[in-house]
Amino acid sequence: MSPPVLPETLVLRFRDLATDPGETIERHHDICAREGRVWWGWWHKAREHVPVGAFAHINERAKAGGLEVYLLNAHERKVHRARLVKIHWKDDLEPFTSPFPWFTPGYYRGRRCKVWFELSKVERDEMSFDPLGELVQVSVPEFFRGDEPPEFARLDGVRLGGADMLDEQNRTIWFVRRPRQGETVRTMEEFIGTGQRRRTSPVGAHEDPSFSRDYFLTRGRRLLWLSDLHFAKGPQRDVHGFAYQGEDTAYQFNLHQEIERVLDDHKVLLDVEGVLISGDITWKADPEEFREARTFIREIIAKTGKTDQAARVALCPGNHDVRFSDAPWRKDQPIEVASDTARQAFAQFYQTLFELEPNRHLSMGRRFLLGGAVPVEIICLNSSVLQQEAGVFQGHGFIGEDQLRHAAREAGWDRGRDNADAESPRAVRIAMVHHHLLPVIHQLVPERGGGHGYSTPLDAERLATWIVEHRVDLVLHGHMHEPFCVELHRGTTVDAPRDSWHTFTVVGLGSTGVSREHRLSGTPNLAATLQFNSKSVKVEMYEIVASGPVRRKHAEFDVPIQRKV
Repeated sequence: MSPPVLPETLVLRFRDLATDPGETIERHHDICAREGRVWWGWWHKAREHVPVGAFAHINERAKAGGLEVYLLNAHERKVHRARLVKIHWKDDLEPFTSPFPWFTPGYYRGRRCKVWFELSKVERDEMSFDPLGELVQVSVPEFFRGDEPPEFARLDGVRLGGADMLDEQNRTIWFVRRPRQGETVRTMEEFIGTGQRRRTSPVGAHEDPSFSRDYFLTRGRRLLWLSDLHFAKGPQRDVHGFAYQGEDTAYQFNLHQEIERVLDDHKVLLDVEGVLISGDITWKADPEEFREARTFIREIIAKTGKTDQAARVALCPGNHDVRFSDAPWRKDQPIEVASDTARQAFAQFYQTLFELEPNRHLSMGRRFLLGGAVPVEIICLNSSVLQQEAGVFQGHGFIGEDQLRHAAREAGWDRGRDNADAESPRAVRIAMVHHHLLPVIHQLVPERGGGHGYSTPLDAERLATWIVEHRVDLVLHGHMHEPFCVELHRGTTVDAPRDSWHTFTVVGLGSTGVSREHRLSGTPNLAATLQFNSKSVKVEMYEIVASGPVRRKHAEFDVPIQRKV
């Protein structure tokens, strides 16, 4: 039996998340130039583990004057050289603060990391990727909690490829070596598109690329559901109840960090395969707020250890994601569809996130084959179609017949429903919308103007009949910052035969990110997971607290699913 192939050096991946672009390298370089040393923390992903054997081998190689390693800025696709003195970790493999805080940049000096890399040089200037492209990857199974994912194991002995290909792998460390003499080395290009990751939908071709044609094949069976994140900037910064990347606060966690902790505590983090967001991503549709949201979405998916990020996200806009009209309000002016200017920031956010222009409705669809067994189809509807007037026509939802027909057609929900085999299983169908289909709270005192207490969609009844027509199983919403659940059994009309009636469940999450002052009854911030089984969906809502100590499960219930047409 031949001895295992050992790595010769490392490529460490990072992003400028807690700093401005380029500052991660700049700050580490400055400390190293001044002090002769700098400590680089390992911001590991959920499924990554301290590979003691591999790190010990690298430390041996670094003893004689240090070892050249590489720092990959995944966002900017830039590579920098560094010199490793030693890798440090604790015997119990638990996180710890930097052994020399004054040799660590201030923005994460107090952060606890499982591993710290002691570096004697960090080069400010970018290097060519060509030298790295000649190196090949080394499989290190102990780097992962549990079994090494097959998508990584099969890359053993394969050249690194380009920086963009490395970023797609969504890991924080690559163990690499030079090719052996006479070794036949495979290129990364040979593996692009291999490995069966998607199953083609039986539905025909679609005209709208915002609606997935294929089922996204996953190992786990959970989706993470978030709502009303309300990232806020400027004078309204405190509307968002959590710290942002780079903020030095001892009493607030970053939202994605706290969600990671909660899901990890409840042993569900690694089973999460996608993220659903039911609107109000921002507070006032500011481009800077959407920038925070993009960072958050990338990081929350990365925390689950998953790749193919865009394919794992489904979202809809909320009323806060569409800007108010700048025109003065007039009583005789008809309510109109939101202007291109009002929709611009969300549309740009969508295009950057998905690398795709949104459709005219700002709607989208996703398909998952969860656990390789449960097909799930999700339609995300825009209920903020109408232009809003601050303090006058504000918060009201409307979807529109055109959008409903377009979504059903593009998702394939209007094909073969009446003629399908009644014994054949079908996908679990979910409709996600920002505004609530039914009243969530009540008011004892009438209110003029904004209508925040009674802002169901103006065409809520049409949405309900559409849900029945297309046999939607589960409706998800946000908006009122209050959790909610009801099961409905109804037909499309009052005289519809009872055997044609349909049962579906409506669930509201409350708010994941808004501050205490904007949660009406004091309900905590919530995040939920949806676990899909053959006959039900388990909904688990978890409390998310900015100060970190409370990680209680707020609610848990099963939604029965009729898997027949």
